[in-house]
Amino acid sequence: MPAFYQPPVSRMPDTYLVIGAVALFAYALSFVLTPGAFSVQEQLRAGVLVPIIDPDSFRFVAAGGGLPLFSSDGSPALFNAIFEGLVSGSRSGGAVGIMAFILLTGGSFGVVLATGAVNRGLGRMIAGNKSDGRVLLASLFFVFSLGGAVFGMSEETIPFVIMLVPVMKFNLDKVASKYAEVAVALGANPGQSESALAEEAIKRVEQLRADSGLPGLIREGKGAKAADLKKLAAQAMNDMCHFTNPKQCNPQVMHDLFAEAGADAA
Repeated sequence: MPAFYQPPVSRMPDTYLVIGAVALFAYALSFVLTPGAFSVQEQLRAGVLVPIIDPDSFRFVAAGGGLPLFSSDGSPALFNAIFEGLVSGSRSGGAVGIMAFILLTGGSFGVVLATGAVNRGLGRMIAGNKSDGRVLLASLFFVFSLGGAVFGMSEETIPFVIMLVPVMKFNLDKVASKYAEVAVALGANPGQSESALAEEAIKRVEQLRADSGLPGLIREGKGAKAADLKKLAAQAMNDMCHFTNPKQCNPQVMHDLFAEAGADAA
């Protein structure tokens, strides 16, 4: 084999290419599959109106020979997908806010990264393993702390810090082995049983929060009343992220978690 030969390096396709391929695949399926729909009903659960799909309401709708390329009435179309994804929903809706955040911050960081300054800076810091890892870690802590103090990065983190311990307790019986690893990483004695280590992980995470001076209760932040819990629970249920939680969630679970996180009693 020639000395200059370099085996090909496999790379993931570009993100936009993946998104485009998914859109084309869905568009092609619209010519093959007969579309259908479910009815959605609002049901009162734990005092909260939650949209529920009626499993017995599925029906086929009239097939129109596939989706069109363009649409002027807001109906689905291939080349309308990006635009509709950006503007659909309310101004304060999660999807709209996330898209704006990604476009603005992602674009800004993309411009900075394109200059190569970040890569060169990191390269110098770790070149030859001459740098003390503790100094590098402390520098990263400082940078992220500065970001939280200057332009609001902390707003994305503090609510998660407040909810972290209640959620860890809720999931304890499902992910005890993972919690045990966290406890050992935080300095616990690895000779303990898995259940003891899992409990220790929760205690150490709570202690870490306290040592950091971060709020541990909702009332220590901007505050929330008990009357707000139903609204918070409903909003949490509308966030699709809860489907990835180790244990199944429902409005009552969300309500209880927020209550445990310390909303004001009044």
